[in-house]
Amino acid sequence: MRIPQHLLQFKEERALLIVTGKNVAEFYIAADGVIEKDGSFEVTLPDYFKKEGFFGRRGGGLFSSGSIVEKTKQKVKNGFLKEFKDSIKELFSKNKINHIYIFSPSDTINVVEKNLPATEKKKVSAAFKGNFYKQNPLALLEKINVEIKGKEVEMLKPEEAKILKTKTL
Repeated sequence: MRIPQHLLQFKEERALLIVTGKNVAEFYIAADGVIEKDGSFEVTLPDYFKKEGFFGRRGGGLFSSGSIVEKTKQKVKNGFLKEFKDSIKELFSKNKINHIYIFSPSDTINVVEKNLPATEKKKVSAAFKGNFYKQNPLALLEKINVEIKGKEVEMLKPEEAKILKTKTL
């Protein structure tokens, strides 16, 4: 998909956009005015895992029941991490990436950053908290554009700062 002119074109660079949810991930590569989906995965549990570990008790006229939910949550998390590491390793072996942008929920963003290869962690340009999984890649590029424009405003050249200072006096 072509990137509109008002957004970053990533000329002579390659950017990786990592978009994750709780148990899903998508990877986009942006380069030379084009953004393409490079891979995705979703970790789901079989139906028997959903019912596994439930128990019920009765006695004395009272009923009680419970479940062991933590085990299934941990299995999903471990499956996600394994699949994420494999996918990232494959992506970095195929592509030379200059910038990495992460779009992830607040509880998984640290996990995603930790599981990047050590050499690639330095390339993380920005991380956005929130659930962006179902969003259009152009909307993600809009967020990156806003982030970069904000940084440009903050970083004034010495001449610009001098002009602004003299105008306010």
